Amino acid sequence: MGEYARRKYDEVDIKVGTCESMYYLRYTQRNDVVFRSPCPIDALWFRLPRPEENGILAGDFEFHGYMGAKPLPIVFKTDEEGNTSAEVEAHATEVKQYCLESPGISQVKNDKIGVVCNVPCYHGHTVELPKGMFYNGFRANTLGVFAVGIRDGEPSALIGCIVCQQLVCRISLEELKEFYQPKYGEEATWESVISTLSLMSYDIEHGYV
Repeated sequence: MGEYARRKYDEVDIKVGTCESMYYLRYTQRNDVVFRSPCPIDALWFRLPRPEENGILAGDFEFHGYMGAKPLPIVFKTDEEGNTSAEVEAHATEVKQYCLESPGISQVKNDKIGVVCNVPCYHGHTVELPKGMFYNGFRANTLGVFAVGIRDGEPSALIGCIVCQQLVCRISLEELKEFYQPKYGEEATWESVISTLSLMSYDIEHGYV
């Protein structure tokens, strides 16, 4: 079901999202609109704050799939030598289990013979494939931050697979900072996401939400 609101800036009625997904509304824009129906703050996922979209009014964003914005690609944190700590390894093992328990679907097609096939996606993890299928040029790092929100009284990041768009799990701000880092070239979006989650933490602590 679509969620609508009136934008205070120009009194225009806009679509802000669908159900809990605020595709067209950032967390920092929540007070720029008047929701048509009650929307509890801790039941919403807000649009990822990508710097290249700064200045766009609530409701005017383009829809890029996923949770509205292009996701932030992330990888598990390593040191300068490319090694991961025991804590990161333990977290990665936990996330791997989520990935294996929640497979998505990716379409493979061959236009030459007019065939389309749905294949399972395990979000960067290998499994035993059906007879006749095999891996070729396997891609391990497919996770990304899709949206941000407040869950169980703490700022949270919604994690999903960039390849198939399947949602995998949610993690806290502290987990995001401790166990992950952005892919090369995504540092600005990473800082924007961390800033928004930190603002959520501040707002929660001071009773603003």
